Amino acid sequence: DTFVLAPDGSARARTLGAKEQRIVPNGAGTRSEPVPEELRARFCLTAQDLAALAALAGRVQLHYGAPQDTEWALSDGKLFLLQARPITAMPAQLEAPARRDEAPINGKPFGIKQTVEYWPEPPTPLDLSFFRYASAGSDALYRMFGMRPARELPQPVERPDGRMAVRISNPRLSPAILWSVPAQLLFARGDPQARWQPVADAMAGAVERWQAAAAAAEAPALARLLEQEMREFGTLLGRRFQAVFFVGIRPLLLLKLWTRVVGGKAGASALEDRLMRAVPFRTALQNQAVERLARVAADHGKGSPQLAAALERFMAEWGVRPARGMAGMPSVPTWRESPEQVLGLVDALLSDPDARAPEEAERRQELDYRAASAEVEQKLWPPLRRRFRAALAQARASLVTREESLFRMEALIAAIRQTALRLGEALAREGALDAPGDVLFLLADELAPAAQGRLDARELVARRRRGYAEVVAAHERGQHWLVTTGSVAREALSDKKASRHARQAGGANTLSGLAASGGQATAPVCVIHGPHEFGKMVKGAVLVAPFTAPIWTPLFRLASAVVTEIGSPVSHAAIVAREYGVPAVVAVPGATSALRDGQYVQVDGTRGVVTVLGGERKQP
Repeated sequence: DTFVLAPDGSARARTLGAKEQRIVPNGAGTRSEPVPEELRARFCLTAQDLAALAALAGRVQLHYGAPQDTEWALSDGKLFLLQARPITAMPAQLEAPARRDEAPINGKPFGIKQTVEYWPEPPTPLDLSFFRYASAGSDALYRMFGMRPARELPQPVERPDGRMAVRISNPRLSPAILWSVPAQLLFARGDPQARWQPVADAMAGAVERWQAAAAAAEAPALARLLEQEMREFGTLLGRRFQAVFFVGIRPLLLLKLWTRVVGGKAGASALEDRLMRAVPFRTALQNQAVERLARVAADHGKGSPQLAAALERFMAEWGVRPARGMAGMPSVPTWRESPEQVLGLVDALLSDPDARAPEEAERRQELDYRAASAEVEQKLWPPLRRRFRAALAQARASLVTREESLFRMEALIAAIRQTALRLGEALAREGALDAPGDVLFLLADELAPAAQGRLDARELVARRRRGYAEVVAAHERGQHWLVTTGSVAREALSDKKASRHARQAGGANTLSGLAASGGQATAPVCVIHGPHEFGKMVKGAVLVAPFTAPIWTPLFRLASAVVTEIGSPVSHAAIVAREYGVPAVVAVPGATSALRDGQYVQVDGTRGVVTVLGGERKQP
C-alpha cells in the first residue's frame, strides 16, 4: 500500500497494493503464505498509524537537520525505528517550503539586519517566548536613544502546520532623539567596569537563586519559576544596556578621534586595532584556555586522563557558553552539553604548532599594543599624553565590560535552559510529554496549564515538531527561518548596499560583499558550516562560513582570511578578523555553496571582493 502524507500526518493520497504474499514466523525461521482476501481489500495502516509515522519522520528529520529515508516496523500497535539515512534525491516540492498563499506577517521590522545576523538558526516556540521577554529589556535601550518602544512586544504566531512565525512591532521615532543621543554621549562618564559591577553581581545572584529554587521543585513550581526567570532576564538585560552601552561607546569614539589625529585617515583603523590588542576580555581569555587544552592534547594525547581533567576545568569556567549560533536561547545546548565542539577546536589547533604556545602569542600581542601606544604618545604634545592614556584605558575597559556582560547573559540563559529541561523531565515522568525536550515546543503561557494537567500537549508538540523540522530543513538549504515561517518576505532580508557593491565589483570569477578587515590573502578554501566541522580547519586556509560567533574565534588564528555569508563591518567576524590582522569580507551571499574546499581564492578585505583563481566558481 502507498500513502502520501501531509505534514500533519493526514493522507493526501492512498493507493491499495496487491499484497498477495506475506512472511510470517514459523518457530524456526519464517515462511511465506497467501494474504487472506479480506486483508488484501483494506489498507494495512490506520489513520492513527499514519499520524505516528509522520511524527516519527519529523523527529528523525529534526535530529539530523534534514529529511531522512527511514525504515520502520509496527508490532502490536507499537512503532519501531529501524534505520535512517540521508535522502540523496530530494523531491522538487521540498525545495520551497514557504507557502505561496501565505502573506508575510511583517514588512521590514526595525533592526531586521541585526536579527538575521544574531539569530540565524530556527527558534523553537519557547525561544520565541524568551525573545518576547528579552525584548522588554531592549526597550530600555530605545528609551536611551530617545525613541518610544513598540506598542507591543514580539508575539509568536502559529501557522496551521505548526511552523512558528513572529510578529514584530517597530519602535517609534521621537523628537527626543535629537538631544537624547548627544546628551548620553556627553554625560556618560565614569569607569565602565565600576558602573557594570553592580549589574554583574545581580546577574550572578540571579543564577544562584534560580538554581537553588529549581533543585527540588515539582512541575507546577518549575513552570512558574521558568516564566519568572525569563521575565527577570528582560529586566537584567535592560539594566545591562543602561550600565554599559553609552558608557562603553563614548571612550571608543574618543579613541577613534585620537587615532585619526595621530594616524591620519589612512592609518587610523590599523592603529586603533593595534591599541586594542592584548585586552583581557572574555573571548580572548576563552581562546587562551582552548589553546592550553590543545597543548595538553599535544603533550599527553587526546584520550589521556590529563586532557579529560583539563577539559573538566575548562567546562567549569566556560561551559555556559552557547554551542551554536550568535546568541543563546533556551533550545541551544551549552558547551558543557556539547564537549565535542570544544574538542573540534582542539583538533583544528593541533595543526598549528604556534597555537600550542599561547603565552608567546599573548606576548607578541602585548608588545604590539605597547609599541602602538608609544608611537601615539611620541606624536602628541606632552600635556595631551596623560589624556590619551586615560582615554585608551577607558576604551580597553569598555571592551572588557561589554564582553563580560555578554558572558553573564549567557550564564543566565544557560540557567533558564536548565530549568526548562528540569520541567521537561518532570512532565515526561508524569506522562504529559513524550520526552523532556518537548518542553521547548511550548509557549510560556502554556507551561503552567501543561504542568497542572489542564493542557493536552502531546498533539500540540507533535504538530510543532513537524513544522520545526520543515523550517530546519529549509535552513539547511540556506533559507532564513524568518522567510520560511512567513514572518517576513524574502525581499525584506536583502542587503541593498551589499547587492550594489556586488554589481560594481562582481565578475565571472568573483564574489562580492562588504569590506570588513583590510588586506589581501591568497589561499585554499576551507568551508566550515558549523561547530561540528571545526576539525576540518587547517592552518593557512581561507575560512568560509555562514557566520561566526565566540566559539569560532580560535579558528581565526589558523585562517589566512575570512569570508562569511552574513554580517556587517561591526559583526563578530569583522571585529575578530581585524584583531587578528587577517583580511575579511562579510555579507557574501551563497559563499558556502559557491566556494568549495581546496579551491584557491584571493580575498581582498579592502575592496570586499573574493576572486576564484584557476577556473570559474561553482554557482550558488
